[in-house]
Amino acid sequence: MIKIEGVTKEYKSGETKFLALNRVSLEIKTGEFVSILGPSGSGKSTLMHLIGGLDRPSQGKIEVDSIDLSTAPDKTLANFRSEKVGFVFQSFNLLNTSSLNNVSLPLVYSKKKFNRKARATELLDNVGLGNRLRNRPSQLSGGEQQRVSIARALVNDPEIVLADEPTGNLDSKTGEQIVELLSNFNKKGKTVVVVTHDEALAKKADRIIRIKDGQVEQ
Repeated sequence: MIKIEGVTKEYKSGETKFLALNRVSLEIKTGEFVSILGPSGSGKSTLMHLIGGLDRPSQGKIEVDSIDLSTAPDKTLANFRSEKVGFVFQSFNLLNTSSLNNVSLPLVYSKKKFNRKARATELLDNVGLGNRLRNRPSQLSGGEQQRVSIARALVNDPEIVLADEPTGNLDSKTGEQIVELLSNFNKKGKTVVVVTHDEALAKKADRIIRIKDGQVEQ
């Protein structure tokens, strides 16, 4: 499913260069639940952005579901992000509108023929928020907001779910509930990749990929 070969990512700010990833190679199989574990600044979020087609590598190749994200046209990358990947972020990234609208929004741009309201309602019910359809983010707890973001990530029925520090802003009990939700969707055949600096969270996955100073530790 996900094949990364010799990927390097370099950022430039004026005359200064920063090497975020240095010749990273790894594979993640279809249906795996994998954690990418590393300290702040290790390059783990950069790696997630590359896997999700949000950025391109400076060197090397990233192939996901037979699509070469390194060289694919921008339109192909946009379709890939819309149809094949669901993103869960630490900061939730919800709009100031109802849970139902937040979850159904990706379907506006999707080629998949879902009934937007029915599909969003179904996903919110699946994450235990069937009674919060009309609530805005300010009317929800942090854990409820993260569950809305998970429902949004899954509304397009993606093949891959990428979660960047999904429990970072939550208490431990609520964090456990979020991990359980991701695990349950993995059991339905989704490939789930969780990026974290939390060793305890990382151990919930089937496999841990450790990254430090832009390189995968062997």
